Amino acid sequence: NGGILATYWRKKSNGKITQTKVKKIKTYGLPKSEVWSSRATSIYVDCCAVYMAGVVNVTNAGEVPVYWKNQTQHELPVEFDLDTCDYCTAEPIDISVLDGKVLVVGNYNHVGGGYRGAVYWLDKKLHKLCEDCDSSDAVAVVVMD
Repeated sequence: NGGILATYWRKKSNGKITQTKVKKIKTYGLPKSEVWSSRATSIYVDCCAVYMAGVVNVTNAGEVPVYWKNQTQHELPVEFDLDTCDYCTAEPIDISVLDGKVLVVGNYNHVGGGYRGAVYWLDKKLHKLCEDCDSSDAVAVVVMD
């Protein structure tokens, strides 16, 4: 499969710019040959690592929410079956690190239709911010020491 992969560029101290693409791996229990593409929606850089939040598009499953630490992919859990819920979505929007744990905020639709709810994942655990709201959005996360 020849889809586009999430990528970041980094300028080294010698002025050279390097490009780093994430790698296709087994996603949502499906072989990497079923991964069509990936895209990052945000990036966070600390002293030793590059974190990106985004989605991986898997054939017959749709978009799977993930984050990458450097080039290593980590799936973010959802409470619906991507195979059977056509309108269900989970969209990571922003990423940071809090006390050594990855914090991702985003939007979540587990019922289909027009519902959209703000969520966050802390250390790969899903937390819904407003389950009774008709609609809510998470747009950014800022961690202050």
